[in-house]
Amino acid sequence: MPREWITEDGTYVTEEFLDYVRPLIQGDYPSVMVEGIPRHLIFEINQVWKENEEKNKLRKQQENIQKDSAEK
Repeated sequence: MPREWITEDGTYVTEEFLDYVRPLIQGDYPSVMVEGIPRHLIFEINQVWKENEEKNKLRKQQENIQKDSAEK
């Protein structure tokens, strides 16, 4: 961050910085709530985890088939 965006006493940012950053951080992303708990991040993580588990299972099955074929 440029020094010009920090106040002289070093405890805060300048109005120039706030003018720059406000358009970048404005807005609100609505969370998916389930029983009062935001679920959007948990769902995405669990979904990726499940997809990776399935891919790994398929990969291992294919490797085993290839090994079995090579041994015959």
